Amino acid sequence: MRIMSKNINKYGLSRTIPENVKRQIRRDCGFGCVCCGLAIASYEHIEPEFHKAKNHDPNKMAYLCEGCHARITRKFWSKEKVKEAREKPFCIQRGKCHDAFDVSSHTLIVWLGSNKMVNIETILKVDEINILTIEPPEELGAPYRLSGKFYDENESFLFEIIRNEWFGEYNNWDIECEGGRIIIRSDPRQIVLQILCKSQNELVIEKMNMFFRNTKFVSDEYEFCITVYDKSSVQVWGREFIADAKGCVAFSAVSRGRHPNISQGGQFTVGHHGALKFIAGGQNKYVIRSMPPPPDLPDTFKGNLLKKNWGTIRFNVPSKDDKLGKNDSCYCQSGLKYKKCCGAKK
Repeated sequence: MRIMSKNINKYGLSRTIPENVKRQIRRDCGFGCVCCGLAIASYEHIEPEFHKAKNHDPNKMAYLCEGCHARITRKFWSKEKVKEAREKPFCIQRGKCHDAFDVSSHTLIVWLGSNKMVNIETILKVDEINILTIEPPEELGAPYRLSGKFYDENESFLFEIIRNEWFGEYNNWDIECEGGRIIIRSDPRQIVLQILCKSQNELVIEKMNMFFRNTKFVSDEYEFCITVYDKSSVQVWGREFIADAKGCVAFSAVSRGRHPNISQGGQFTVGHHGALKFIAGGQNKYVIRSMPPPPDLPDTFKGNLLKKNWGTIRFNVPSKDDKLGKNDSCYCQSGLKYKKCCGAKK
C-alpha cells in the first residue's frame, strides 16, 4: 500500500515542478497572477487538481497569487473564474505584471555593485532623462519613493518602478520572483536585471546589463560600470553617496547623440557631495586619480581590473570653495546655473 505524503500524490507525482515547466507557466500567464496581475504568485493545478494529476501539464496549470488562490480554496470564487482567467490572463491583457516594494519612511539605500546610495535624489541620469531616482516622503511617516526605468542590452524597455510600485513587461523572455529577488532574463543564461529586496530600507541591484542612448550600464556584485559608445568607460566600486543637497546626482552621462559637436572620448567629474558624472568628449582640463580595488576582492578579479586599467577617474568639477561666475554650472551638480542654485542662497 502506497504511503501518501503532502508532497507526493497517489500517482507518485511530486509537488516539485521542473524549471522549464515553471517558466512556460510564467510566460503563458504574462508573469503574473492570471486574475489580478500580481507578480509574486504560485503554480497551481486547475483541472485536474494536484491530488488527481498524473503530470505537471503547463496547459492545465495557472499562476495564482496567494490572495486569489485563497478565494478559490475557500469557495468565494469558482474554478470557472480561474479557467476563464487562464484563457485571457490579466497581464497579457494589460501588457505587464505588477507588484510593490516595501520601503521604509526613515531612509532608502540602493546598491549599485558595491556603491551605496543613501536617499540620493537622482542615482542614474542620461542627458536630461532620470533613469533611477529617490523622492523624499510626501508627509511625515510616509515612505521614500523609488522610481526608475530599465532597458536591456538592445535598449528594449523591460522594467519600470513608479514610486515603489513596479511593473514588468509581459513580452520579456522571463521574469521570476523568488527568495526576495526579481530576476529578468533575455535567455536561459543571460540575466539582464536582478534586484534583491534585502530589507525594508535596502534594495540591491545585483545585476544589470542595460543600454540607453549610447550609454551602457553594467552592474554585478563587485562593480558598477558606465561605458559611452563602447569607447570610454569607468568601473566604480566601494563608494558611499549620501544626499546632502537638493538636486543631488550620483551618476549621469551625456550621450554624443544629443551633443553632435562633442568629439569621442569622455571624462568623469565628482561633485563636493560625492556625485560622479560622466561627460562624453569633454574638452576641459582634468587630473587623474587612481581608485585601487577593494582588499577583499578575489585575486583573479584584481588581475582583470589591472589588465583593463580599471579604477581610474578623471575629476573636473568646481569644489564648494571655488569662485564661480554667475552663469557657471553649479558645483552641486543640479544642472542649474550657479546664480539660480546655490549662488541664489547667499
